[in-house]
Amino acid sequence: MKYTVRCGKKHQIKIERSTGSTREIDIQIGKKSYTVQVKETHPDGTLRTIIINNKVYPVQIIKQNNGFPSIVNLNGTPFDVNIEKVESTRYQPKYPDKKVSGEIKSSLPGQIVTILVKQGDRVKKDQPLLILESMKMENEILSPKNGVIGKIHVKPGQVVMKAHLLIDIS
Repeated sequence: MKYTVRCGKKHQIKIERSTGSTREIDIQIGKKSYTVQVKETHPDGTLRTIIINNKVYPVQIIKQNNGFPSIVNLNGTPFDVNIEKVESTRYQPKYPDKKVSGEIKSSLPGQIVTILVKQGDRVKKDQPLLILESMKMENEILSPKNGVIGKIHVKPGQVVMKAHLLIDIS
């Protein structure tokens, strides 16, 4: 996921999940790289403690705008943050070539933001079906095949765990 962020001056930031860990992300700002681990979160999902390159920092998201932080207090210092551009992450699960299942399951925990289809809709392979937010990043869940939407097992705002059944396609 790539962001254009203004915090004092404009920064191009690239954020990727570290392989093998759901609570660790790699952040690249210009030529500098950082490994960030989420140590503690509040029950409302906001960050409380993070580890950046093995150093612990208290963090608090004071104000949000459209789901993105606009004021962040890091180690006691408030920062005004303006997310100017987000390049969407398109997530498509890997399916075997032979027989593609019509069951769409979540491959990561998160919250359903938007459902882009309704029961009975005809969909094409790679068409976005819903938006799943995980770790403050929005992921488009794509159709693995052409078909018709059967049952939708989730609703906007619902929190889902890994392997939760989302949508049936026939």
